[in-house]
Amino acid sequence: MSNEKIRHEYKIVIVGAGGTGGTLASMLARYLYSKKTDEIRQFKLYLIDGDLVDEKNINRQPFSSDDVGYFKVDCLSEAYTEVYGISVFPFPTYIDKVKEFENIVGSDWFGTSRFYDVKQHIILIGAVDNHRARQTMHKYFDSVSLDINTDIIYIDSANEFDFGTVVAGYRNFSGVQCPDRTFYFPDVLKSRAKKASQLSCGAINISAPQHYVTNQLAATITFSQICSFIENGEYKDGVTYFHSFNLSVSNRPLEDFLADTYRKYNVNSYPDLLVAMKNAMKNGGNNDGKAAKNKGKTGKRADKKNG
Repeated sequence: MSNEKIRHEYKIVIVGAGGTGGTLASMLARYLYSKKTDEIRQFKLYLIDGDLVDEKNINRQPFSSDDVGYFKVDCLSEAYTEVYGISVFPFPTYIDKVKEFENIVGSDWFGTSRFYDVKQHIILIGAVDNHRARQTMHKYFDSVSLDINTDIIYIDSANEFDFGTVVAGYRNFSGVQCPDRTFYFPDVLKSRAKKASQLSCGAINISAPQHYVTNQLAATITFSQICSFIENGEYKDGVTYFHSFNLSVSNRPLEDFLADTYRKYNVNSYPDLLVAMKNAMKNGGNNDGKAAKNKGKTGKRADKKNG
């Protein structure tokens, strides 16, 4: 193998440009500006949201009165391009189908030949306030085609007025290494509420109240996950809970949710558990965990550091 450093290419896709997504986009714009001279990392930033800026958005979202009536993603893209000189790809639309994600994110990367020294990463960020959009992101996370040098991390933020959660799922060529939000909150997949594209502009602008500081905290935790993944190839699994007025942030790791199941199947990781459960089903429901345990353990560290 070559002694050259492994190069990393990132497609960062933010779905939702409101209180949390817009704030996160501002953080990322500054971060990507600081990475313009990075020789081993390249970035593309995508912003997806069909919302127009409304007067009521200005009190907790990164917009001004001059932006009212324009698409949120266009306003942010124009600002970041002008101030930071970075490339931002705005898509003023609502995503209802996996195919639409595939068309936006695409297979085009940075024009680099696909050699062993290039790792490609999709960072999908959910900053929406409806489960139908989360269903589409979950399907994309679960089905997007990956090769041995490509992976995806799906970080989803959800919050109410003064509290919320952030969850990260990770998948590589070998399969899901860490489940996404739908594992911890299965009701997400049961929602049959109208999709954003089916709502009127008036209905879209009527949302549950959220405090400015709650959006800031949600964006900061999500941004921390992104930086950890980019800088160290790591992420925090499980569910991160936060409360803006109690000044509390805590994480319940995946292992806590699955401790009893791990013991039942005699495994130590989520991928090994999936193998053990699959084997048990083939054997008519008998526990075959011991065999699965020896099939190579995978942790929550992303592949890219191991080249």
